[in-house]
Amino acid sequence: MPLPNGPGFYNSSGPRILSMIWKPQMTDGQGGSFATARRLQEQTMTVGGVRDRDIIQNTAVRSRSAMPHSTHNPEVEYEAISNAAAIILLQTLSHLVKTNLEWIFNRVHFSCKFTSMMYNVYTDGALRSKTTSKIFGILEVKKRMRTVNPAAIFAQEACQVAGWLMESSAEMAVFNNHYMLVSQDRHQFFLTFAPFNENYESYLHNGTDTDVFLVMHTVGPFSTSDARQMAQFGRIFVAATLVAKSAAANIH
Repeated sequence: MPLPNGPGFYNSSGPRILSMIWKPQMTDGQGGSFATARRLQEQTMTVGGVRDRDIIQNTAVRSRSAMPHSTHNPEVEYEAISNAAAIILLQTLSHLVKTNLEWIFNRVHFSCKFTSMMYNVYTDGALRSKTTSKIFGILEVKKRMRTVNPAAIFAQEACQVAGWLMESSAEMAVFNNHYMLVSQDRHQFFLTFAPFNENYESYLHNGTDTDVFLVMHTVGPFSTSDARQMAQFGRIFVAATLVAKSAAANIH
């Protein structure tokens, strides 16, 4: 089913532009509104001044161990690089839809209080309503590949979603009764959807016995080194933005 197009809905040229600007032959002066996002994403694939694609070209004859999807990619020098790159790209994509939602750099804080303990979690950004300040999506960023110590990443993301669930309500699970978490791990994006469940919510708040667990449905990776994958990510993400926009109009 095609996405809605027209004033106030969706700029259908966005994903096409997105796939074009990630091609290596494009120069820094090209790419229009996505130019800044592209330059920042290039930095997530550049360590010590050396770009991933240059490593690939230099080692193509001898070895294929340094491909972009390899677990051998070194960490980005600073996580702030990936954080800025993610927020700028997500916000630029959101501008394809006329909406009162915006991606913010704010580290949203959730406090999870239980009977005998508590913990605090912070996100790396969020999709927030400009009018109500309600959160419609959260962002978690890592400077390393997801394949490096994935269990730690899964645990952190689960804690963030659980904390968000404890401080929000069922009405914020706007994606077909799911919450949305966006992740960028080095140069790869992931989308995670976690369902709202009343029994699990009661367990978190009251310690009520249940056999229900928090289930995280993750799709990806969408590599920023691959133009086709970025176009696919752009279409999915804009569709999610349209869903959030519709829900935000009825949440006050």
